Amino acid sequence: LLAKESQALSLLTQEEQFQVLVTPDYLRHSVDFRRSADALTKAAREKNIDAAALAYVDMTMKCVNCHKYVRDVRMASRPNELFNRLY
Repeated sequence: LLAKESQALSLLTQEEQFQVLVTPDYLRHSVDFRRSADALTKAAREKNIDAAALAYVDMTMKCVNCHKYVRDVRMASRPNELFNRLY
C-alpha cells in the first residue's frame, strides 16, 4: 500500500494542477519532492522500513519547503495587497 500511494504522489507532481508556479525554483522543488517519493516507493517495495521512514521524513520536508517557497513567492508578488490589508 505504501509503495502504491507514494508512487501516486510522485505521479501527481506531473499533473497540470500541481504546477502552481512556472519558475526554475518551483521546478527544482517539484523534482526534489518526486525523487523523495520515488525513494519511498523503492524502500516500500524492498520492505526496508528504515529507508522508508527516512524517505518519508525527507519527502515531508520537501513538501513543507515547497509550500513555504510558494507562499513567499505569492506574498512577494502582492505587496500592495498585503499593505492595504494591514493598513
